[in-house]
Amino acid sequence: MQLIAGSALLILGIGALIFPIANLSAIAYPILWWGIILLLDFYNFRYWKESLIREDAKKFYLIIIPLSAIFWLYYEVVNLFYPQWNYSGIIPGIPMRIVLSLLSFGTVIPIIIELLWVFVGPFQTIAVSAMWRTFIQNNKLIIIIMGFVCATLPFYNTYFYANQLMWLGPMLMLMPFVASSGKDEMEYRRFWIYAIVTGLLSGALWEFLNFWAGGKWQYTILPDTLRIFEMPIYGYIGFVPFALSTLALYVYAKNFIKTKLTLSLSLYLIAIMLSYVFVSSI
Repeated sequence: MQLIAGSALLILGIGALIFPIANLSAIAYPILWWGIILLLDFYNFRYWKESLIREDAKKFYLIIIPLSAIFWLYYEVVNLFYPQWNYSGIIPGIPMRIVLSLLSFGTVIPIIIELLWVFVGPFQTIAVSAMWRTFIQNNKLIIIIMGFVCATLPFYNTYFYANQLMWLGPMLMLMPFVASSGKDEMEYRRFWIYAIVTGLLSGALWEFLNFWAGGKWQYTILPDTLRIFEMPIYGYIGFVPFALSTLALYVYAKNFIKTKLTLSLSLYLIAIMLSYVFVSSI
């Protein structure tokens, strides 16, 4: 069933891009990504005997999806204070835009996790060397404060390159809670190599699908820089720290956030409220 649903969504999304029909092309992006996520999850389950959705479907739908939406909507709020991109071709109407944003941004964590899972399989923590694990634990408070500063820089700073540290901020804030020593040097090196590959690959896929979508984002930064699709070429570097922050958030949620209906409703409510702020501004 999952294979059929994923394939159907993928075909529908591709069809919407090739043969634009009214507002269907404007919502092709989430259609495509949910199809890809379902297919990746199907592959991961067949190959690894575990997958993001099937490992704990309740947590996936109740916690991971709204948390994913909140995570990206935070950056949309940041973008209101320090604009780096805008949107075009978005379907009209506040309610429909809220639904579209939740469906789109709810894919962020699943995309990163499913892609990394393809390479390394199930993981419970972020593997680091014993030396780095000791360093992180001995400097926990400093690292958390550094992460908070990085994540909030665009609210009070105007220097472009410094503000790009916002993509790294969440990872720094969460690393003291999610890092653990790898079993051996090859394990943690392999994890980090594939985490970097996952960031670059997911970024390339995001930009590729966005380029052809009817409803898309367009960058206002580095206007004179060579672009690959909509993204200035240097911007692809940012997908690596963003992927690492996404991984840290997922591991934290997996290990420390309990699956409770009241919490889930709260997360969805926060996501809807943030989404309203976001869609009202575009």
